Amino acid sequence: MEFNRLKRIAESGRPAIRKRRVMPAFVELIAPQTAGAPTCTIELEGQRGTLRIEWKGTTAELATFSRGLWEMIA
Repeated sequence: MEFNRLKRIAESGRPAIRKRRVMPAFVELIAPQTAGAPTCTIELEGQRGTLRIEWKGTTAELATFSRGLWEMIA
């Protein structure tokens, strides 16, 4: 509010008219962006040697990749 208006309200002795706040019906929470994709290392050892995979991606992508590997060897 403007200074002079606030001064008049204060000097008048009347209570200020307040608007009732309406609470939001929906609030969206947004996760902060990370600096980079999470990383992990997967090592598979077998009779023919060792396979090392360095993964950079989301956990959902890693789960899909893991299922694909498991289906290949099962």
